[in-house]
Amino acid sequence: MDTILTTHPSMVDALDLISEAAGRYSDSRNLALHHAELLVECGNYTAGLAACERFLVRFAANDRIIELGLALRQRLGKHEQSIGSLSSVSLCMIVKNEECYLARCLASVKPVVDEMIVVDTGSEDRTVAIATIFGAAVYPFVWNGSFSDARNHALGRARGAWILTMDADERIAVQDQAAFREMVRSSSPDKDAWSVPIRNYSQRIHIQGWQANDGTYPEEEQADGWYPAERVRVFPRDARIRFEGVVHELVEPSLRRFGFALRTAPIVAHHYGEVEGLPANLLEKQQRYFELGKQKLAERPDDLVALAELAVQAGELGLFDEALGLWDRLLAVRPDTVEALFGQGHALINLKRYAEALEISRRVLQLDPGHREAAFNYGTCELYVGDPACALPVIERLLQQDDRHPLLLALMTMVCLAVGKNNQAIKAYTSLTEMNYAIRTYLRDRTATLEAVGRSELVHIIAANAERIGICENMA
Repeated sequence: MDTILTTHPSMVDALDLISEAAGRYSDSRNLALHHAELLVECGNYTAGLAACERFLVRFAANDRIIELGLALRQRLGKHEQSIGSLSSVSLCMIVKNEECYLARCLASVKPVVDEMIVVDTGSEDRTVAIATIFGAAVYPFVWNGSFSDARNHALGRARGAWILTMDADERIAVQDQAAFREMVRSSSPDKDAWSVPIRNYSQRIHIQGWQANDGTYPEEEQADGWYPAERVRVFPRDARIRFEGVVHELVEPSLRRFGFALRTAPIVAHHYGEVEGLPANLLEKQQRYFELGKQKLAERPDDLVALAELAVQAGELGLFDEALGLWDRLLAVRPDTVEALFGQGHALINLKRYAEALEISRRVLQLDPGHREAAFNYGTCELYVGDPACALPVIERLLQQDDRHPLLLALMTMVCLAVGKNNQAIKAYTSLTEMNYAIRTYLRDRTATLEAVGRSELVHIIAANAERIGICENMA
């Protein structure tokens, strides 16, 4: 930077040069930092603050950008727009140690909200500083074990006509901003609340409801795909509307109690908790939720929702024996609950109890014939301990509904090799290679499991058929 200023005595010339270079080399954190600093030296405080925010979205925070951003925000004030209007929106968040996510979240929603309320429950990183730089009003909250209490603390600070709640590892796409504004503008604060579809990006393609990315949100899509969820995230600011529940806090009960209509929003929230950040941080958060969930269930042992939530959390932590016991408790009360049966089967597979998992997966398909993940589990277990030919009609039927489902195509490849339907095997295999799916790894892993369960004869059949169609080398 000193060299540039020496060569170009004019500050404006230097700024033009740095601006052009920063735009051309957008991956250079040094250029981005110098650009922000030079904007401030030139007196362009608003542009300098915007450059600090862009830096935090693009790169990891450092002390220089934090110090500069905080000084500029103190000079320019908080992010506040038309708070008094009937369509004004207050973002309400709770955070703790979200340095790696928060900037991207706030940048994605800032254009559609009129104020940002961030309640911090004890961060030890730069979370509070980042929220402040983006113009949020930050309030400390002494953690008492209740997520609802923390969220309600944020609601109590809001002044907008509408509330938007987000988690730090979520974002809203630029292409949905206009739809968000129109949704709020056309809503009735006396009767409307909006449930927002959520795309949870994940490499766990075996999870229920997983779908491959299709390019609908090209800037937001990560991993190979996502699984869906839906939560009420937009609702009127009303003293009667508050979150309930210690762990999985929900605003829906109070909305229903006071007669608000829950409508599906025309936007999507993109969730990156599984694909960004440090794995250790994700594990810590999962363990914290699990311990709180156990506390909640101990206090309310007959709460079936809490029981199901805890079973899911146990499975995510790899505690499959514990997950199985929790699913068994739920099924003792509700024996035909598809979610519980599927969870039970998933736990049994991970415990290598394939014969039991086969029967459970068959039962899930009797209750829900379109359950793709249960079909995958069923076919896998037929391969390991049953008759692979029995799985073929089930796989074919579901692939007629979605011929690009990677798990079913992978299973189709393996089952067809096992039963000698080589033309179908090569067709499925080719589809997967075109999708860049790791079919080689899948075939190798399934073959190893077949050997482990004593099906060496079937392994030889699969290998021979694979050699006939020219994919033998991919199984080595």
